[in-house]
Amino acid sequence: MNFKNLTYVFILLLILQAINCESKNSDNEEKQRVIAGVLINNITSTSSTSTASSSSIVCSNSAPTFSTLATAGVTSNCAKSGCHVGASPQSGLDMTSYSSVLTKVTAKNGSGSFLYQKINGGTMQQYTTSQITTAVYCWIQGGALP
Repeated sequence: MNFKNLTYVFILLLILQAINCESKNSDNEEKQRVIAGVLINNITSTSSTSTASSSSIVCSNSAPTFSTLATAGVTSNCAKSGCHVGASPQSGLDMTSYSSVLTKVTAKNGSGSFLYQKINGGTMQQYTTSQITTAVYCWIQGGALP
């Protein structure tokens, strides 16, 4: 269970406790069941939208270079006008610049790297592909080589 899901569970418990403290009648018990159902449904639907865990990624190249990101589609999906390229890239991240991308990763720690987290379940997940996610993870795991 990830941090986001743990947060939902914690909120659920707080809400249920607050409702339970109001009174002990059947209306409140029904409210608790409805709220619990809605939150549990939200948690399970959130979990199912995230991509595969890093443990399921198979890296075929033990030492991929930065160019493997472009080959996987980073140039066409991320490094395009208005996104992560040029003089004023989004969030200051130019995906065509090795030194820029390197500031968002921790070499040999794919799942712990900011960039990988953003494209695998984070705000950039909707703009990426499984090929890009795999390439980024494997590049980072392989040492984030130039």
